[in-house]
Amino acid sequence: MARTVWIEQDMTGAMTRAESTSGWSILDLLGQTPGTSDRMLDVQWRQMRQSNQAHAAQLLKGHRLTFAESLATYVHEIVKLPIRDTLQELSNVWGMAWADVARMVGISVPALRKWRVSGGASGENHRRVAELLAFIRVLHEVGVKEPAGWISIPLVDGYTVTPRHLYGSNSAPTLVDVASSSISPTIALDELSPGWREAYSSEFEVQASADGQSAIVDRRQMHG
Repeated sequence: MARTVWIEQDMTGAMTRAESTSGWSILDLLGQTPGTSDRMLDVQWRQMRQSNQAHAAQLLKGHRLTFAESLATYVHEIVKLPIRDTLQELSNVWGMAWADVARMVGISVPALRKWRVSGGASGENHRRVAELLAFIRVLHEVGVKEPAGWISIPLVDGYTVTPRHLYGSNSAPTLVDVASSSISPTIALDELSPGWREAYSSEFEVQASADGQSAIVDRRQMHG
């Protein structure tokens, strides 16, 4: 006769009681033939994992939203400033290279030079520059001491992709998530650039040498 099992869980997802159509409970379950309790424990573990995954997804969404709100708050403040002041902060306070600013904002270096002298940026470009400064400020808030350097460091050894490659107004909260050590770089890369392993593969990687110092080595020589 087939047995239907009901499993009750508490708020944490832990199994508190199990009953069946034939009247046996969790205590009976543990005394069943070999393998029965293993199967039930497998059910319990899978249920708890699914519950925790859903909870983790909610936490990630909520945490990511706080980063997005911080970025938006800064942008709201920064767009009120002359673009010359914004560019000056990026360069003088944070040490951003003009080539990096131009690349991440999506404009030319000569255009930056013009805006630094006489302003005149369009509303859209003004906002893009403000978004970049907001990103740099929030990076510093989550513990990145030198944001201008961090954006140029490869996220994963053996691959050339850096935060600078991935930056955009939509990807900024995810990159802040990486900077705060809340998610791993590979998770962020899978989210933002699914083909990153093929697109950014490098022939070189960083390895610790015998004296404890880091060194760039040819992966082909290392692996024969």
